[in-house]
Amino acid sequence: MGLARDLGVCAEQIATTAARLTALLSDPVLLRSVAASPRTGAKVTARLGRAIAGGLGCGTETNRLGKVIAMLTSATGRESLPALVAASALKTRVRALTKLHPELREDADLAALIAAIEGDRQVEAVRRFRRLMKERGTQQALGAIAPVFIELSGLIALLDENPFNDAVGWNFAVGKPPTGEPLLGVSMTWVSAFEKGEGSAIPVGLPPEVSLDDTGTIAGHMRNIGVLRPYGYMLLQRVRAGDGAERWLLVLPGMTSDTVSSDSTQDLVGAIRNTQLTESTYTRALRTTFAAAGVPDGAEIALIGHSQGGVVAMNIVSDAELVERYRFTHLVAVGSPVDYKKPLVADLWVASVTNQHDIVPALDGRGFGAVHNPHPDWYEVDFADGRHGFPACHGAKRYAENLAEDIPEAAAHIDRKLTGYRGEVLGTAAFRLSDK
Repeated sequence: MGLARDLGVCAEQIATTAARLTALLSDPVLLRSVAASPRTGAKVTARLGRAIAGGLGCGTETNRLGKVIAMLTSATGRESLPALVAASALKTRVRALTKLHPELREDADLAALIAAIEGDRQVEAVRRFRRLMKERGTQQALGAIAPVFIELSGLIALLDENPFNDAVGWNFAVGKPPTGEPLLGVSMTWVSAFEKGEGSAIPVGLPPEVSLDDTGTIAGHMRNIGVLRPYGYMLLQRVRAGDGAERWLLVLPGMTSDTVSSDSTQDLVGAIRNTQLTESTYTRALRTTFAAAGVPDGAEIALIGHSQGGVVAMNIVSDAELVERYRFTHLVAVGSPVDYKKPLVADLWVASVTNQHDIVPALDGRGFGAVHNPHPDWYEVDFADGRHGFPACHGAKRYAENLAEDIPEAAAHIDRKLTGYRGEVLGTAAFRLSDK
C-alpha cells in the first residue's frame, strides 16, 4: 500500500502545479504583459493553454476559468495527468486488495468487472455491473464488491466522461471525505438538506416481549440494538460500576427505515446528513434528552453506536454545548462510517469495529484499502467475514456474533476499556426518536 500512498501524494503535487499554471492565465500581471508585448504574451499564453488542455489539467482546486477548461477537456474524453496518477493509486490498491481477498478474482463476474474498470472500459464496466445487480440483486452485488467498493467507485468517477463526479474520485484516491456520490457527483450536502425538523426523543416503555442483555459487554450491547431495531428505540442506562461510581451509558441504534421517512430521524436522509455533517434531527433530539432523563452536569458518559448510531455518537462528542456540559469518556462505533469525524474531547477513547464485507462503514470514503489513517490513536478492528452477504453482515445481531465468535480478543479488549460502565444497572430508559 506504500506505493499507492506515494502515487496519491504525487497526484496532489501535480494537481497543485496544474492549478497554479491555470491561475496564471487570468493573472493581471500576465494580462498586462500581453497588452505591452502582444506577440511574446500570446506565445506564453498559448503554451500555457496547450500544456493545460493537452494533458496537465487544471488541478482539483482552481478558479472559474480552470473549471470551464476542465469541463471542455472532459467532454473530449481526455483525462488529466493528475487524474491518471490518482487512478493509478486506486488501481494499485485494487491489486493489493484482491490479493488479500482472492475471492474477488475467483468470481468470474467480479474479476471481469474489475478488469473492465482497471482497463478504463467504462461502458463494459457499467454493463457488467448492471448485469451483476440484475442477477444477484443490488444488495448482494454491493456486498460482493464491498472490499474494493471505494477503489472501484473512485476509478469510475475519475475515468468516466462526467466532470461533475471527478472530485469524489479524487477524494477517494488521496484520502479526503467525499462531498458527493460517485456516479453523478450529486452533492450529499444537498441531499441532506431534505431533513427538516426540531428532533425529539420521546420516553417509551419497553415492550413486554423484549428481554435485554444485561452483561454490559460490547456484544451484549449489539444484541440489545438488534432486539430493539424494529422499534428504533435508544437506550440510556445508569450503571453502578465495581468502583462504586455511577456512570451513564447511551446505546444508539442505526437506521430503522431504508427509505425516506417523514418522521424518523433514522431514515436514509438522516444517515446521509449525519455522515456529512455534525448536526441533524437525531443529534438535536439528544441535546435535551440527557437533562430530561436526570443526567447531572459533569456526569461520565460512554456512547455505544451501531451503523448510523455510531455516526451520531461522533456528532454528540463534536457538539461544543454537550461536551462542555458532560464528560464523555468512551465511544464505540460498530459498522459505522466515522473515519473523518473529529471529536472535541481530547482524551476520548474511541473504538471502531468494521467488517470488510460490510459496505456501510466505507460510505464516508475510507474503505479497507485506504492508505491514510486520520486517527492513528483510535482502536480500529477491521475483520473479514464473508459468510453472510450484505445487508445481513451489517446487522447488529451479526456483529454481536462476530464479536463473540470471530474476534473475541478485540471484544475482550473493548470490554476491559468499558469496565467503568459494567456493573449493576440502576435504571434503563428507552426513547423513540422523531424528526418532529
